[in-house]
Amino acid sequence: MYERPLASQASSELLRQAVAEVYQRHEVLRTVIVDGEPGSPSSPLESLWLGYRNVVAERPVEALDVIAPGHTLQSDHGEPGWLPGLRADPGRLPVFRFQLIEGPVRRKLRILTDHALCDRWSLFVLQRDIERSYRRIMAGAPASTGETYPFSTFARELYSMWTSGVLKDRTKALGEKITALDMSPLSEISGSLCKPASVESFVVALSSESTRRFEALNAQAGSSRLGVAIALFAHAVAAEFGWRRLALLTPHANRSLKARGSVGLFADAQYIFASVESGFAAAVREVSTSLKETLTGTPPPAALIQALPGAREVLQSVPRLAADVQIRPRRGGPVPRTGRIELFEDAGEEDIERPDEDAIVTLTPPSWPGQPDLRLTCDFSNRHELSVNYRVDHIPASSARAIAQRLLRQIQRAGASGTHLAR
Repeated sequence: MYERPLASQASSELLRQAVAEVYQRHEVLRTVIVDGEPGSPSSPLESLWLGYRNVVAERPVEALDVIAPGHTLQSDHGEPGWLPGLRADPGRLPVFRFQLIEGPVRRKLRILTDHALCDRWSLFVLQRDIERSYRRIMAGAPASTGETYPFSTFARELYSMWTSGVLKDRTKALGEKITALDMSPLSEISGSLCKPASVESFVVALSSESTRRFEALNAQAGSSRLGVAIALFAHAVAAEFGWRRLALLTPHANRSLKARGSVGLFADAQYIFASVESGFAAAVREVSTSLKETLTGTPPPAALIQALPGAREVLQSVPRLAADVQIRPRRGGPVPRTGRIELFEDAGEEDIERPDEDAIVTLTPPSWPGQPDLRLTCDFSNRHELSVNYRVDHIPASSARAIAQRLLRQIQRAGASGTHLAR
Protein backbone atom coordinates (compact mmCIF):
# COMPACT_ATOMS: atom_id res chain seq x y z
CA MET A 1 0.00 0.00 0.00
CA TYR A 2 1.13 3.52 -0.79
CA GLU A 3 -0.42 6.80 0.31
CA ARG A 4 0.22 10.33 -0.85
CA PRO A 5 -1.55 13.57 0.12
CA LEU A 6 -3.43 15.44 -2.58
CA ALA A 7 -3.07 19.15 -3.24
CA SER A 8 -5.91 21.21 -1.79
CA GLN A 9 -7.19 22.26 -5.25
CA ALA A 10 -6.93 18.81 -6.85
CA SER A 11 -10.08 17.76 -8.72
CA SER A 12 -11.62 14.46 -7.66
CA GLU A 13 -13.28 14.03 -11.07
CA LEU A 14 -10.03 14.57 -12.98
CA LEU A 15 -8.35 12.15 -10.61
CA ARG A 16 -10.98 9.54 -11.46
CA GLN A 17 -10.34 10.06 -15.18
CA ALA A 18 -6.58 9.79 -14.65
CA VAL A 19 -6.96 6.52 -12.74
CA ALA A 20 -9.16 5.09 -15.52
CA GLU A 21 -6.50 6.04 -18.08
CA VAL A 22 -3.78 4.31 -16.07
CA TYR A 23 -5.91 1.14 -15.86
CA GLN A 24 -5.84 1.05 -19.65
CA ARG A 25 -2.08 1.67 -19.85
CA HIS A 26 -0.82 -1.17 -17.65
CA GLU A 27 -1.81 -4.75 -18.45
CA VAL A 28 -1.13 -5.95 -14.90
CA LEU A 29 -4.02 -3.80 -13.65
CA ARG A 30 -6.36 -6.26 -15.33
CA THR A 31 -4.40 -9.37 -14.38
CA VAL A 32 -5.16 -12.02 -11.77
CA ILE A 33 -3.07 -14.98 -10.60
CA VAL A 34 -4.65 -18.41 -10.07
CA ASP A 35 -3.33 -21.90 -9.43
CA GLY A 36 -2.01 -23.58 -12.54
CA GLU A 37 -0.30 -26.83 -13.45
CA PRO A 38 2.75 -26.91 -15.74
CA GLY A 39 1.73 -28.00 -19.20
CA SER A 40 -1.89 -26.97 -18.84
CA PRO A 41 -3.40 -25.28 -21.89
CA SER A 42 -3.19 -21.52 -22.13
CA SER A 43 -4.72 -18.90 -24.39
CA PRO A 44 -3.06 -15.71 -25.68
CA LEU A 45 -4.45 -13.99 -22.62
CA GLU A 46 -2.85 -16.42 -20.20
CA SER A 47 0.69 -17.37 -19.28
CA LEU A 48 2.27 -19.60 -16.68
CA TRP A 49 4.64 -18.27 -14.08
CA LEU A 50 6.46 -20.85 -11.97
CA GLY A 51 3.40 -22.98 -11.30
CA TYR A 52 0.86 -20.17 -11.34
CA ARG A 53 -1.20 -18.89 -14.24
CA ASN A 54 -1.74 -15.19 -14.67
CA VAL A 55 -4.95 -14.48 -16.53
CA VAL A 56 -5.34 -11.15 -18.30
CA ALA A 57 -8.83 -9.81 -18.81
CA GLU A 58 -9.59 -8.00 -22.07
CA ARG A 59 -11.06 -5.08 -20.14
CA PRO A 60 -9.97 -3.70 -16.77
CA VAL A 61 -12.23 -3.69 -13.75
CA GLU A 62 -11.71 -0.21 -12.37
CA ALA A 63 -11.96 0.89 -8.78
CA LEU A 64 -11.59 4.37 -7.28
CA ASP A 65 -13.42 4.26 -3.98
CA VAL A 66 -14.10 7.35 -1.87
CA ILE A 67 -13.74 6.43 1.79
CA ALA A 68 -13.63 8.07 5.19
CA PRO A 69 -10.20 8.68 6.72
CA GLY A 70 -10.13 5.82 9.23
CA HIS A 71 -6.66 4.53 9.98
CA THR A 72 -3.94 5.63 7.56
CA LEU A 73 -0.19 5.35 7.37
CA GLN A 74 1.79 7.19 10.03
CA SER A 75 4.02 8.64 7.31
CA ASP A 76 2.70 10.17 4.09
CA HIS A 77 5.84 9.72 2.02
CA GLY A 78 8.62 7.27 1.42
CA GLU A 79 8.24 3.52 1.72
CA PRO A 80 4.98 1.67 1.11
CA GLY A 81 3.30 0.53 4.29
CA TRP A 82 1.04 -2.15 5.72
CA LEU A 83 -2.26 -1.78 7.53
CA PRO A 84 -4.10 -4.53 9.41
CA GLY A 85 -7.37 -5.57 7.85
CA LEU A 86 -6.55 -4.37 4.34
CA ARG A 87 -6.33 -7.24 1.89
CA ALA A 88 -6.18 -7.71 -1.86
CA ASP A 89 -7.15 -10.95 -3.60
CA PRO A 90 -4.67 -11.76 -6.43
CA GLY A 91 -7.21 -14.13 -7.96
CA ARG A 92 -10.00 -11.61 -8.38
CA LEU A 93 -10.27 -8.27 -10.17
CA PRO A 94 -9.55 -5.55 -9.36
CA VAL A 95 -6.33 -6.60 -7.66
CA PHE A 96 -5.20 -2.97 -7.74
CA ARG A 97 -7.56 -0.65 -5.88
CA PHE A 98 -7.31 3.11 -5.67
CA GLN A 99 -8.93 4.88 -2.74
CA LEU A 100 -9.58 8.59 -2.33
CA ILE A 101 -9.49 9.26 1.39
CA GLU A 102 -11.69 12.29 2.06
CA GLY A 103 -10.53 13.73 5.38
CA PRO A 104 -11.83 16.87 7.08
CA VAL A 105 -8.47 18.63 6.64
CA ARG A 106 -6.69 16.86 3.82
CA ARG A 107 -7.29 14.22 1.16
CA LYS A 108 -5.04 11.33 0.21
CA LEU A 109 -4.73 8.88 -2.66
CA ARG A 110 -4.13 5.31 -1.54
CA ILE A 111 -2.91 2.53 -3.85
CA LEU A 112 -3.67 -0.95 -2.54
CA THR A 113 -2.57 -4.20 -4.16
CA ASP A 114 -1.12 -7.66 -3.61
CA HIS A 115 2.64 -8.23 -3.61
CA ALA A 116 2.17 -11.23 -5.95
CA LEU A 117 1.61 -8.79 -8.81
CA CYS A 118 3.44 -5.68 -7.74
CA ASP A 119 6.84 -4.66 -6.40
CA ARG A 120 7.75 -1.44 -4.63
CA TRP A 121 8.96 0.25 -7.81
CA SER A 122 5.53 -0.30 -9.37
CA LEU A 123 3.78 1.70 -6.66
CA PHE A 124 5.90 4.72 -7.50
CA VAL A 125 5.43 4.20 -11.25
CA LEU A 126 1.66 4.13 -10.71
CA GLN A 127 1.51 7.39 -8.77
CA ARG A 128 3.82 9.01 -11.33
CA ASP A 129 1.63 7.86 -14.24
CA ILE A 130 -1.53 9.01 -12.49
CA GLU A 131 0.04 12.44 -12.05
CA ARG A 132 1.10 12.52 -15.70
CA SER A 133 -2.42 11.62 -16.85
CA TYR A 134 -3.95 14.20 -14.51
CA ARG A 135 -1.72 16.94 -15.92
CA ARG A 136 -2.41 15.80 -19.50
CA ILE A 137 -6.17 15.95 -18.96
CA MET A 138 -5.92 19.42 -17.44
CA ALA A 139 -3.77 20.62 -20.34
CA GLY A 140 -6.08 19.11 -22.95
CA ALA A 141 -3.13 17.27 -24.48
CA PRO A 142 -3.69 14.07 -26.52
CA ALA A 143 -3.52 10.77 -24.68
CA SER A 144 -0.48 8.55 -25.12
CA THR A 145 -1.05 5.45 -27.23
CA GLY A 146 -0.17 1.85 -26.50
CA GLU A 147 0.59 -0.12 -23.39
CA THR A 148 3.78 -0.54 -21.46
CA TYR A 149 5.82 -3.77 -21.48
CA PRO A 150 3.20 -6.45 -20.67
CA PHE A 151 3.57 -8.37 -17.42
CA SER A 152 2.26 -11.50 -19.17
CA THR A 153 5.18 -11.38 -21.63
CA PHE A 154 7.66 -11.34 -18.76
CA ALA A 155 5.81 -14.16 -17.00
CA ARG A 156 5.84 -16.24 -20.18
CA GLU A 157 9.57 -15.66 -20.69
CA LEU A 158 10.40 -16.54 -17.09
CA TYR A 159 8.30 -19.70 -17.19
CA SER A 160 9.91 -20.79 -20.45
CA MET A 161 13.38 -20.29 -18.96
CA TRP A 162 12.38 -22.36 -15.94
CA THR A 163 10.89 -25.28 -17.88
CA SER A 164 13.79 -25.36 -20.37
CA GLY A 165 16.33 -25.63 -17.57
CA VAL A 166 18.07 -22.33 -18.32
CA LEU A 167 17.47 -21.08 -14.78
CA LYS A 168 18.24 -24.42 -13.13
CA ASP A 169 22.04 -24.42 -13.48
CA ARG A 170 22.30 -20.74 -12.60
CA THR A 171 20.12 -21.25 -9.53
CA LYS A 172 22.21 -24.24 -8.43
CA ALA A 173 25.46 -22.27 -8.80
CA LEU A 174 24.12 -19.42 -6.68
CA GLY A 175 22.89 -21.91 -4.09
CA GLU A 176 26.43 -23.27 -3.80
CA LYS A 177 27.69 -19.74 -3.15
CA ILE A 178 25.13 -19.45 -0.36
CA THR A 179 26.41 -22.61 1.33
CA ALA A 180 29.96 -21.21 1.15
CA LEU A 181 29.11 -18.10 3.17
CA ASP A 182 31.09 -17.56 6.35
CA MET A 183 28.57 -15.24 8.06
CA SER A 184 28.01 -15.83 11.77
CA PRO A 185 24.72 -17.41 12.88
CA LEU A 186 22.14 -14.83 13.84
CA SER A 187 21.82 -16.38 17.29
CA GLU A 188 25.41 -15.38 18.06
CA ILE A 189 24.65 -11.74 17.23
CA SER A 190 21.17 -11.25 18.65
CA GLY A 191 21.26 -13.61 21.61
CA SER A 192 21.36 -10.80 24.19
CA LEU A 193 18.86 -8.55 22.42
CA CYS A 194 15.24 -8.61 23.54
CA LYS A 195 13.56 -5.68 21.81
CA PRO A 196 10.48 -5.61 19.56
CA ALA A 197 10.98 -6.24 15.85
CA SER A 198 11.18 -2.60 14.82
CA VAL A 199 13.69 -0.83 12.57
CA GLU A 200 16.07 2.00 13.32
CA SER A 201 18.46 3.71 10.96
CA PHE A 202 21.78 5.56 10.94
CA VAL A 203 21.77 7.89 7.94
CA VAL A 204 25.18 8.79 6.54
CA ALA A 205 24.51 12.24 5.06
CA LEU A 206 27.38 13.27 2.80
CA SER A 207 28.62 16.80 2.25
CA SER A 208 29.20 18.17 -1.24
CA GLU A 209 32.88 17.28 -0.92
CA SER A 210 32.22 13.70 0.18
CA THR A 211 29.58 13.32 -2.53
CA ARG A 212 32.22 14.42 -5.05
CA ARG A 213 34.66 11.88 -3.61
CA PHE A 214 32.03 9.14 -3.92
CA GLU A 215 31.41 10.11 -7.55
CA ALA A 216 35.16 10.08 -8.26
CA LEU A 217 35.38 6.64 -6.70
CA ASN A 218 32.49 5.48 -8.86
CA ALA A 219 34.09 6.90 -12.02
CA GLN A 220 37.35 5.07 -11.30
CA ALA A 221 35.55 1.80 -10.56
CA GLY A 222 33.61 1.98 -13.83
CA SER A 223 30.51 0.65 -12.06
CA SER A 224 27.11 1.94 -11.04
CA ARG A 225 26.63 4.03 -7.93
CA LEU A 226 24.77 1.15 -6.33
CA GLY A 227 27.62 -1.27 -7.10
CA VAL A 228 30.14 1.01 -5.39
CA ALA A 229 27.83 1.58 -2.41
CA ILE A 230 27.25 -2.16 -1.93
CA ALA A 231 31.01 -2.84 -2.08
CA LEU A 232 31.64 -0.14 0.54
CA PHE A 233 28.82 -1.53 2.68
CA ALA A 234 30.15 -5.09 2.37
CA HIS A 235 33.60 -4.00 3.55
CA ALA A 236 32.10 -2.08 6.50
CA VAL A 237 29.92 -5.06 7.52
CA ALA A 238 32.85 -7.48 7.11
CA ALA A 239 35.08 -5.30 9.28
CA GLU A 240 32.45 -5.22 12.03
CA PHE A 241 31.58 -8.93 12.10
CA GLY A 242 34.70 -10.56 10.64
CA TRP A 243 32.95 -12.00 7.58
CA ARG A 244 34.67 -12.33 4.21
CA ARG A 245 31.90 -13.62 1.93
CA LEU A 246 28.47 -11.98 2.10
CA ALA A 247 25.12 -12.34 0.34
CA LEU A 248 22.72 -9.41 0.00
CA LEU A 249 19.20 -9.20 -1.38
CA THR A 250 18.63 -6.43 -3.92
CA PRO A 251 14.88 -6.01 -4.46
CA HIS A 252 14.14 -4.36 -7.84
CA ALA A 253 17.38 -2.37 -7.51
CA ASN A 254 18.18 -2.66 -11.23
CA ARG A 255 14.89 -3.37 -12.95
CA SER A 256 15.11 -4.57 -16.55
CA LEU A 257 15.38 -1.68 -19.00
CA LYS A 258 12.37 -2.80 -21.04
CA ALA A 259 10.21 -2.87 -17.90
CA ARG A 260 11.48 0.38 -16.36
CA GLY A 261 8.23 2.28 -16.98
CA SER A 262 5.90 -0.67 -16.41
CA VAL A 263 3.92 -2.01 -13.47
CA GLY A 264 4.21 -5.59 -12.24
CA LEU A 265 6.47 -8.00 -10.41
CA PHE A 266 9.08 -7.97 -13.16
CA ALA A 267 11.99 -8.84 -10.90
CA ASP A 268 11.83 -10.63 -7.61
CA ALA A 269 14.65 -9.85 -5.21
CA GLN A 270 17.93 -11.34 -6.37
CA TYR A 271 21.07 -12.24 -4.44
CA ILE A 272 24.23 -10.18 -4.85
CA PHE A 273 27.48 -11.69 -3.54
CA ALA A 274 30.43 -9.70 -2.29
CA SER A 275 33.78 -11.24 -1.35
CA VAL A 276 36.11 -8.83 0.43
CA GLU A 277 39.28 -10.96 0.56
CA SER A 278 40.68 -9.52 -2.68
CA GLY A 279 40.02 -5.88 -1.92
CA PHE A 280 37.59 -3.16 -2.89
CA ALA A 281 38.09 -3.19 -6.68
CA ALA A 282 37.42 -6.93 -6.91
CA ALA A 283 34.30 -6.58 -4.75
CA VAL A 284 32.97 -3.83 -7.02
CA ARG A 285 33.50 -6.00 -10.11
CA GLU A 286 31.73 -8.96 -8.52
CA VAL A 287 28.74 -6.89 -7.43
CA SER A 288 28.51 -4.97 -10.70
CA THR A 289 28.43 -8.13 -12.79
CA SER A 290 25.32 -9.34 -10.97
CA LEU A 291 23.60 -5.95 -11.14
CA LYS A 292 24.17 -5.68 -14.90
CA GLU A 293 22.60 -9.11 -15.40
CA THR A 294 19.30 -7.76 -14.10
CA LEU A 295 19.30 -4.81 -16.49
CA THR A 296 19.63 -6.92 -19.62
CA GLY A 297 18.52 -10.41 -18.61
CA THR A 298 16.52 -12.39 -16.06
CA PRO A 299 18.58 -13.73 -13.15
CA PRO A 300 17.10 -16.42 -10.88
CA PRO A 301 14.67 -14.92 -8.36
CA ALA A 302 15.79 -15.17 -4.76
CA ALA A 303 12.79 -17.37 -3.99
CA LEU A 304 14.23 -20.17 -6.15
CA ILE A 305 17.55 -20.06 -4.31
CA GLN A 306 15.87 -19.93 -0.94
CA ALA A 307 14.02 -23.16 -1.77
CA LEU A 308 17.19 -25.16 -2.44
CA PRO A 309 18.12 -27.75 0.22
CA GLY A 310 21.26 -26.66 2.00
CA ALA A 311 20.94 -23.03 0.96
CA ARG A 312 17.62 -22.79 2.76
CA GLU A 313 19.14 -23.91 6.05
CA VAL A 314 22.02 -21.43 5.75
CA LEU A 315 19.75 -18.51 4.92
CA GLN A 316 17.49 -19.28 7.86
CA SER A 317 20.40 -19.15 10.29
CA VAL A 318 22.41 -16.09 9.17
CA PRO A 319 21.44 -12.40 9.19
CA ARG A 320 19.43 -11.22 6.18
CA LEU A 321 21.34 -8.44 4.41
CA ALA A 322 19.85 -6.23 1.71
CA ALA A 323 20.63 -3.17 -0.38
CA ASP A 324 18.45 -0.96 -2.57
CA VAL A 325 18.02 2.52 -4.00
CA GLN A 326 15.54 5.21 -3.01
CA ILE A 327 13.06 5.40 -5.88
CA ARG A 328 12.11 8.76 -7.35
CA PRO A 329 10.59 8.28 -10.82
CA ARG A 330 10.51 11.42 -12.93
CA ARG A 331 7.08 13.01 -13.22
CA GLY A 332 7.20 14.68 -16.63
CA GLY A 333 4.05 15.37 -18.62
CA PRO A 334 2.53 18.61 -19.95
CA VAL A 335 2.06 21.71 -17.82
CA PRO A 336 -1.64 22.63 -17.40
CA ARG A 337 -2.77 25.71 -19.31
CA THR A 338 -4.63 26.96 -16.26
CA GLY A 339 -1.46 27.31 -14.22
CA ARG A 340 0.79 25.10 -12.19
CA ILE A 341 -1.94 23.27 -10.27
CA GLU A 342 -0.55 19.92 -9.16
CA LEU A 343 -2.29 16.72 -8.18
CA PHE A 344 -0.12 15.93 -5.16
CA GLU A 345 0.59 18.18 -2.22
CA ASP A 346 4.33 17.55 -2.36
CA ALA A 347 4.74 17.98 -6.14
CA GLY A 348 7.72 20.13 -6.99
CA GLU A 349 9.07 20.17 -3.46
CA GLU A 350 12.80 20.57 -3.15
CA ASP A 351 14.94 18.52 -0.84
CA ILE A 352 15.07 19.89 2.69
CA GLU A 353 18.15 22.01 3.03
CA ARG A 354 20.73 20.67 5.47
CA PRO A 355 24.18 21.90 6.44
CA ASP A 356 26.84 21.10 3.87
CA GLU A 357 28.83 18.80 6.10
CA ASP A 358 29.21 15.10 6.74
CA ALA A 359 26.90 13.77 9.41
CA ILE A 360 25.42 10.58 10.81
CA VAL A 361 21.86 11.06 12.03
CA THR A 362 19.39 8.64 13.58
CA LEU A 363 16.02 7.94 12.02
CA THR A 364 13.07 5.61 12.55
CA PRO A 365 11.95 4.44 9.08
CA PRO A 366 8.68 2.58 8.34
CA SER A 367 8.61 -1.12 9.26
CA TRP A 368 6.99 -3.96 7.35
CA PRO A 369 6.71 -7.75 7.69
CA GLY A 370 9.77 -9.78 6.77
CA GLN A 371 12.15 -6.84 6.81
CA PRO A 372 15.88 -7.60 6.50
CA ASP A 373 18.11 -7.62 9.55
CA LEU A 374 20.56 -5.13 8.03
CA ARG A 375 19.80 -3.05 4.93
CA LEU A 376 21.60 -0.35 3.00
CA THR A 377 19.32 2.22 1.35
CA CYS A 378 20.94 4.65 -1.10
CA ASP A 379 19.71 8.09 -2.09
CA PHE A 380 21.88 9.44 -4.91
CA SER A 381 19.98 12.67 -5.53
CA ASN A 382 21.90 15.91 -4.92
CA ARG A 383 24.15 15.25 -1.89
CA HIS A 384 24.13 11.50 -1.36
CA GLU A 385 22.76 9.67 1.66
CA LEU A 386 23.51 6.06 2.63
CA SER A 387 21.19 4.70 5.31
CA VAL A 388 22.12 1.71 7.48
CA ASN A 389 18.76 0.25 8.57
CA TYR A 390 18.78 -2.49 11.21
CA ARG A 391 16.32 -4.60 13.16
CA VAL A 392 16.79 -3.70 16.80
CA ASP A 393 15.97 -7.26 17.92
CA HIS A 394 18.66 -8.83 15.70
CA ILE A 395 21.47 -6.28 15.22
CA PRO A 396 23.03 -4.27 18.09
CA ALA A 397 22.79 -0.51 17.67
CA SER A 398 26.51 -0.25 18.36
CA SER A 399 27.28 -2.51 15.39
CA ALA A 400 24.97 -0.60 13.06
CA ARG A 401 26.53 2.71 14.11
CA ALA A 402 30.03 1.30 13.60
CA ILE A 403 29.08 0.20 10.08
CA ALA A 404 27.75 3.68 9.31
CA GLN A 405 30.93 5.26 10.66
CA ARG A 406 33.11 2.97 8.54
CA LEU A 407 31.05 3.82 5.46
CA LEU A 408 31.67 7.50 6.04
CA ARG A 409 35.39 7.05 6.72
CA GLN A 410 35.87 4.99 3.56
CA ILE A 411 34.35 7.76 1.46
CA GLN A 412 36.24 10.52 3.26
CA ARG A 413 39.53 8.68 2.68
CA ALA A 414 38.90 8.26 -1.01
CA GLY A 415 41.39 10.57 -2.73
CA ALA A 416 40.35 13.37 -5.03
CA SER A 417 41.28 11.17 -8.00
CA GLY A 418 38.99 8.40 -6.76
CA THR A 419 41.70 6.25 -5.16
CA HIS A 420 40.22 4.07 -2.45
CA LEU A 421 42.29 4.05 0.70
CA ALA A 422 42.71 1.15 3.08
CA ARG A 423 39.87 0.82 5.53
